[in-house]
Amino acid sequence: MKKNTTLRDHLQVEISPSCCKEVVNGAAAAAFSSSSLPQELKASFFGFNAEKKKKGRKESTWVISFLVVVHLLVFAATMLVNDCPGKSNGDCLLRGVGRLSFQPFRENPLLGPSSSTFVQMGALVRDSITQKLKWRLLSCPWLHAGLIHLIINLSSVIFVGIHLEQEFGSWRIGTIYLLSALTGSLTAAIFVLKSPEVGSSGALFGLVGAMFSGIIQNRKVYSDKSVALVALFLVTLINFALGLLPHVDNFSSIGGFVSGFLLGWVLLFNPHVEEVPRNKRGLFEYNEKASLKSMRKFDKPVRRIICFVFFILDLTIEVSHCSLAGSLAAVFQGIDANKYCNWCHDINCVPSSFWSCSEKVLPCEAMKSAAGRLTLTCKSNGRASCTLLKEKRQSNSTAAIRRLATLSQCFYFRPSTITLGSLVSLQCGSERWWEFLMVLMVAYTAWVYPFEIAFLKAAPGRGLYIADSVVDLFFAIDIVLTFFVAYIDPTTHLLVRDSKKIALRLEKDIRFSYFWIRCARLLSVTLFLVHCAGCLYYLLADLYPHQGRTWIGSVIPNFREANLWARYISALYWSITTMTTVGYGDLHAVNTSEMVFNIFYMLFNLGLTAYLIGNMTNLVVEGTRRTMEFRNSIQAASNFVSRNHLPPRLKEQILAYMILRFRAESLNQQQLIEQLPKSICKGICEHLFLPTVNRVYLFKDVSKEILLILVSKIKAEYIPPREDVIMQNEAPDDVYIVVSGEVEIIHCKMEKEQTIGTLITGDIFGEVGALCSRPQSFTYRTKALSQLLRLKTCDLIEIMQTKQEDNVIILKNFLQHHKELKHLSIKNSLTVNGEDNEDLNLSSSLLNAASAGNAAFLDELLKAGMDPDTHDSTGRTPLHIAASKGHEDCVLVLLKHSCTLNIQDMDGNTPLWYSISSRHHSIFRILYHCVSISDPHVAGDLLCLAAKKNDVPTMKQLVNQGLNVSSKNRQQLTALEIAIAENNADMINLLVTSGAKTEKLYQNGSPPVTPNDMTQNECKWNKSNDALRVSIYKGHPDGRSSASRNEAGRLIKLPKSMEELKIISGEKFGFNATNVYITDENGAEIDSIDVIRDNDKLFIVEDENL
Repeated sequence: MKKNTTLRDHLQVEISPSCCKEVVNGAAAAAFSSSSLPQELKASFFGFNAEKKKKGRKESTWVISFLVVVHLLVFAATMLVNDCPGKSNGDCLLRGVGRLSFQPFRENPLLGPSSSTFVQMGALVRDSITQKLKWRLLSCPWLHAGLIHLIINLSSVIFVGIHLEQEFGSWRIGTIYLLSALTGSLTAAIFVLKSPEVGSSGALFGLVGAMFSGIIQNRKVYSDKSVALVALFLVTLINFALGLLPHVDNFSSIGGFVSGFLLGWVLLFNPHVEEVPRNKRGLFEYNEKASLKSMRKFDKPVRRIICFVFFILDLTIEVSHCSLAGSLAAVFQGIDANKYCNWCHDINCVPSSFWSCSEKVLPCEAMKSAAGRLTLTCKSNGRASCTLLKEKRQSNSTAAIRRLATLSQCFYFRPSTITLGSLVSLQCGSERWWEFLMVLMVAYTAWVYPFEIAFLKAAPGRGLYIADSVVDLFFAIDIVLTFFVAYIDPTTHLLVRDSKKIALRLEKDIRFSYFWIRCARLLSVTLFLVHCAGCLYYLLADLYPHQGRTWIGSVIPNFREANLWARYISALYWSITTMTTVGYGDLHAVNTSEMVFNIFYMLFNLGLTAYLIGNMTNLVVEGTRRTMEFRNSIQAASNFVSRNHLPPRLKEQILAYMILRFRAESLNQQQLIEQLPKSICKGICEHLFLPTVNRVYLFKDVSKEILLILVSKIKAEYIPPREDVIMQNEAPDDVYIVVSGEVEIIHCKMEKEQTIGTLITGDIFGEVGALCSRPQSFTYRTKALSQLLRLKTCDLIEIMQTKQEDNVIILKNFLQHHKELKHLSIKNSLTVNGEDNEDLNLSSSLLNAASAGNAAFLDELLKAGMDPDTHDSTGRTPLHIAASKGHEDCVLVLLKHSCTLNIQDMDGNTPLWYSISSRHHSIFRILYHCVSISDPHVAGDLLCLAAKKNDVPTMKQLVNQGLNVSSKNRQQLTALEIAIAENNADMINLLVTSGAKTEKLYQNGSPPVTPNDMTQNECKWNKSNDALRVSIYKGHPDGRSSASRNEAGRLIKLPKSMEELKIISGEKFGFNATNVYITDENGAEIDSIDVIRDNDKLFIVEDENL
């Protein structure tokens, strides 16, 4: 078994030694044995008995002469192509003849060319046949392994072929020779797998087999036929025995012999029986003597027909497991017949103590250079050859090794083909041809049989009899073969292998128009019924005893003696006039039987006419269905426009879109693609969209893997003219690629439109908004009918993140493209709110990239020299945005480009504050580690900022991250001190409970503050403070009306008493607040001013609101 290896810089390939030798055909031994026959045996073999043959003939032998000349010319051309001196470094035999010199004796002992030349000239190689090089089946019989092989074969052809051609004619022998050569090649291709084959043994043994059948069939002509048959049998047996030697092919000889034997029965005949006289009616005499003569007359034609059928079956049933496809399908599909026949390999070679039939391993060494060249050297003969490897993939390298392996003829095994056992798939090409032949047979039978019954009294002449017999034989074969042809059930989409279901199948072919198939069926049914009715009607007249009282006899007296064609036309004329209800005129029923027949025929015509009219109406309606739907949609659109009083411009756009959809309905392939399986959709998208995507600048030099993913996400759309594809300031949802048509770029400013440029085939738009995560900067409008490929932005971003290398390539292409554009620069694309400041535009691109989390794009922009500390109108830098949104990759990119860490925005917040307040702990740890190296007060600044903002949750997060709560800021203040100064009790409690130091809070010997003291004194601090603030609202918190809910509250200082609070509330809201009461947010009534705390919400409720 051959071993496949992986191509590397140095590898070993195992090769069979028989690959370096040619297969010597068994025909050579046959010729040698035949030529050794004694002269008296030859005379008896070809002896012609003149006494038993009335006339003999000797024809010219130009066919055999022509074949011999062709063989010689082919051999000479093979030697010229071989060119041993130029390809073997001068190591050749008979170097004096130049290019016609032979290969070294150790390489070809038969004095011929090299094995690689044989393959080049058309030797029979199994791998090449399965790779669609079917012409090798016809070319290999014309090649010979060497001069010795050529001389032996041509001597045999001349010895056997000349006598046969003289006796039976040139065209017969030529036909047998060519067909036997083809059959021999087919048989060898099925069984011989490992070695290339040349030689004409199949054709030569075909002549020997034809000689067998010729002697048997014409045994009364030849004298001493028994001796000739015995001698011929011994010669064939000896040649078969010689074919058991290694490197000698027996299968080609067997296939050619069987083919020639069968064709001999068909073609090699000499008529020697007299014509049988006919009676006056034209029929044979049906007595004992006439029966004997008739049998003698017909037995040879019948035998020839049977043998011809068997020859056809020999081509189609050479292997038992491929009944319908036959040997051709077996060869082309790579079927190994030895797998189904365990003993067949012994026919070609029988091992013994003197030789072995197994293949030995002969290594060849392959070396791959840095320049991409592969050199293969065969160690058996030292020959070498090299080829250029254009691609790096494993499959292509293996294919190169296969091509180079012709140095020693080592061919890899093809993977076994999946078969269905005894069944044949309906995708087989031979089965298609067979079904076409069966259609012709059915048409012939349906038309001829009624004609024979009516006009020939079921006794057809010799020609029709033979044709009917052949058709019946084909039908009998088809009945058997039908049970071995699998098919796919259209409902379950499964392969049906049940013979009963197979016999009932009805195949429908989608390659033909359904409309014309229906019309052809209706016409065929009509003509067939007219034909059958006419034949039956004539039969009634012919069987009626009084021919004058018939429908045709009343018009044509003695109609039985009239011309056959005239009678048939009359019958068809009556039938068609009756069916079309335009009769009766000249032809009408006369007797009772004809009237009864007409009654039933016209009743049948009623149903047939209704069937025909109904089907034709259905076909016409189906053909106009789309037009009717279009008219209905136009009418509905017009009614919609009139009912809603839409402006004329919108009406024109609607109608234009309806017309476009109608015209482009057949072009819209997306709906069809979505119905197909995913694997097929990928193949379709790759075929349709990949060339266009390859031309887009954004995907230049991107790997094919990413391109295939892209095309699988793309959807094709047809857009009518003057249609806005993308609107300015629209969200960047889609990216479009122009396949055909033109798209304008329009900038809208102050209700004015300015055309900036035009996009054509291969351009892309919408990518700026997609990659920068910002609204679209322009309006894109079609100028003409355009086909666009739409890709969702989310799909594009997801695909870019699939492979980092391709992501970087796409972003580089994007930046390079916009730098090169003159009329549409990235500056214009990134304009914010119509401003033209370049710094603002560039900062916008950085900020958008950081906001979208596109780290690769951000990195490319920073590499281009942009400032990482650029900020927006609120002072936020890309680091602020990335930290707040949790884009860790963007944070690392900004740190790599040395951005400022402690920069504050307008609210005084740093990136560290945004990261901890947004709960992005990993980013906080990264930034805190970097900042703490250079800033020892970073912890105190963060804690004091949280205390000043009274942000208790953030303070808890800072404490959980391990920050020391007693850390001081740049002003040497702690968070606890700031919390006390701001009177933030909750913050104070949190800091004290978290371990904040309180020893230095009070001066002049005051005792230290404990957590309990802080909690208990909270109300006292509130009471002693005169700056308490509260918010007052009008109405009850649970029953406020919608209007009062929208009314703003009032922020006031808390007075010293409840009466003052009511008076202030009345003044603020403009009503008398004497009888009101005050509640908190939960609706609880407040009676004392002491329970009100800072920042409480108070609700002033009137009695009438209760």
